[in-house]
Amino acid sequence: MDDTTQPTDPKTDNNTAEPTAAPTETPAPEQATVPAAESTPAPAQPTPAAPEAPEATPATEAAPAEPASTQPEAPAQEPAPAEVPQEAAPAAEASTPQETPSEEKPASTGEALPCHCPAKIDGAQWDKQKKQISKKFYKTYSPRILFFPFSMAIDVTRAKLGAEKAGYTVPDGAMLVDKGGMFWSTLMLEITGEGTPDSNVVDLSGEYYCKASAKPWSKMKEDMTELETELGHKPTELWMWYTACPKCIKEDPEKIKTIYLAK
Repeated sequence: MDDTTQPTDPKTDNNTAEPTAAPTETPAPEQATVPAAESTPAPAQPTPAAPEAPEATPATEAAPAEPASTQPEAPAQEPAPAEVPQEAAPAAEASTPQETPSEEKPASTGEALPCHCPAKIDGAQWDKQKKQISKKFYKTYSPRILFFPFSMAIDVTRAKLGAEKAGYTVPDGAMLVDKGGMFWSTLMLEITGEGTPDSNVVDLSGEYYCKASAKPWSKMKEDMTELETELGHKPTELWMWYTACPKCIKEDPEKIKTIYLAK
């Protein structure tokens, strides 16, 4: 009984175990696939590398998207409205007629530019002397900055044109006298002849104490102090006769620049 059972049992067991092993072997290969996957990671890695390449292809698809952005830049054809600058050309034509009136202005003021200073004055004949003066003048206004006559040439031109318009003549070497002032002054230019009545035409007559000075105009205050000392009192009437223009002073620094006429 023991011998029969031993062969039969293993046979039956083997037979049963083999068929049973077959169904159990099916899950076993699933377990074997796990190690197989572990053994195959090397081939499995190249396969995902292949899908990575298609990922680069969408990147290339983004590149064509960039040319799409360049296409909106194509509307750079808008420079076609460069025709608008053509409208600026007529604007230049409008500026050309403005040049004609500007050329007319210098023609009227250019005559006052030449120097009309009197001949060189002998200071000994005027300094600390009393003189009788009887002359006719055409007056005008003259703005100042702290006594400085910054627009003298314009003021003289205004007086000259006003006198000539009234029918008077400005002689060569005409006297140019100034009242003086911190911000405003009266400037008078000598005239001759007979003209139409004009409120700007005044007479300067009487005896005046004269003081000649070769000092620059910046030292006029020193001259005023000396003048008051010589007179013994503050002048009741004072005119400054400018005997040299800036050009003449530059050429001859020792030239008499101012003669003070005081009462």
